[in-house]
Amino acid sequence: MEVAGALSIFQRSQSLYNVRYTKYLGDGDSKAFTSIVENKVYGDHCSVEKLECIGHVMKKNGDTSSTLEN
Repeated sequence: MEVAGALSIFQRSQSLYNVRYTKYLGDGDSKAFTSIVENKVYGDHCSVEKLECIGHVMKKNGDTSSTLEN
């Protein structure tokens, strides 16, 4: 996700939907997440946690399930 897009989504979530996103599901691109954290989109009192997409983690580390034999 582009940095500007991610930041925009988080910044407008409260005014448009009265929602605060507290979790960020990322694909390994830390620039968007870093931007959200550095800009403190919800102030100092609400933090955002980064979660990793399992598909990207497996791709990065190698999918061993395809090499297992029954």
